[in-house]
Amino acid sequence: MPIIHSASIRRLCTAGLAALLLGLLPGRAALAETDPMANARIVGEKRCGECHDTEKSLFGHTQHARVFRENPRNDTEKAVCEACHGPGSLHAADTKDKNKIIGFSKEWGTPIERQNGQCLGCHSGGQRMHWPGSIHATNKLACSD
Repeated sequence: MPIIHSASIRRLCTAGLAALLLGLLPGRAALAETDPMANARIVGEKRCGECHDTEKSLFGHTQHARVFRENPRNDTEKAVCEACHGPGSLHAADTKDKNKIIGFSKEWGTPIERQNGQCLGCHSGGQRMHWPGSIHATNKLACSD
């Protein structure tokens, strides 16, 4: 069996990485074709509240609102509404297209897997670590149901 020197391994890794970056990884345009929110940007809680009066008044009393406003751990939590619903710029520009924001109701139509993915992105420890394959997941229940 031939011995491969570290310089050869470095060249091979560099070439592989270059190939991935230059051609094999999907670009933003390809991602936008599969994810309608791929090019969305954060607009901020104030912008969301301009249209969502009821949600603003109900959300303001929740644990999520308190944590996101008073002690956010990162930029995602600082976005408050958009920490869960995703960036809202495309939704603000076209409020009729329900694919441009993540909704947490059956009526909105966001796939259960996407809803649960948003929740489990932060809430993955403790009992929730058993969510995949659970009776709830197999019965297509969302975390918010």
